[in-house]
Amino acid sequence: MKVVAIYNLKGGVGKTATAVNLAYYSAGQGYRTLLWDLDAQAAASWYFNTSQKKKLKVTKLVKDKVPLSELIHESPFSNLDIIPSDLSYRNLDVLLSNTKGNPVRQWLSALGEIYQVIILDCPPSLSELALEVLSASDLVLAPAVPTHLSFETYRNMEEIMGEKGISIDKLFPVLTMIDRRKNLHREFSDKCQKLIGKRPLGYIPYCSDIEKMGEYRAPVGEFAFRSVGNLAYQLLWDNLNKKLKQRS
Repeated sequence: MKVVAIYNLKGGVGKTATAVNLAYYSAGQGYRTLLWDLDAQAAASWYFNTSQKKKLKVTKLVKDKVPLSELIHESPFSNLDIIPSDLSYRNLDVLLSNTKGNPVRQWLSALGEIYQVIILDCPPSLSELALEVLSASDLVLAPAVPTHLSFETYRNMEEIMGEKGISIDKLFPVLTMIDRRKNLHREFSDKCQKLIGKRPLGYIPYCSDIEKMGEYRAPVGEFAFRSVGNLAYQLLWDNLNKKLKQRS
């Protein structure tokens, strides 16, 4: 089992779209895949038209009143399940701060015999939840718009992980919302490795078909297979899959 966190301190950079499309391609290639929506905004859950049963709140998971397996729902796609989020996730940081060890790692380990790939759609915050996710993940993808502020945020993530003893070798940028009509976007996309010391794992363009995910409530490959946006996510998955195999 491999765990991939989609995380950034900054919001509005395409984390959920990245998580949804990667989970879709992971499942499409035959991997038994789980997407866990950890963000109280529940955007990934909304894309898959999935909601948690009212009685199964994350608070009950933390208090050991329900096993994680009871929170899992089937998605509309073969090999792909989802743990939907809800507003109770806004309390998860406080709940985790009162526990010992790394409950997130323990929950994920319990799913190792069921799933081959687990993708975590994380909220944009620095919190106990974020630190546990960063520690428990095999790879961390950081979607980032090619701008000064996004690149500075990426450097901050490296610094935080280093301070907490979490290897930055598993952290990779993914450039998103690239508009090559803009000089700054072209410059930062072309010089990303020089500017932040790592080559992006993927390049996702600004694309109307990606925005239409909200209209269709589906991954891009379901309704715009030939689009440049879908091709970009396919290439991102291919690169991610190679990294995961290297860590086997």
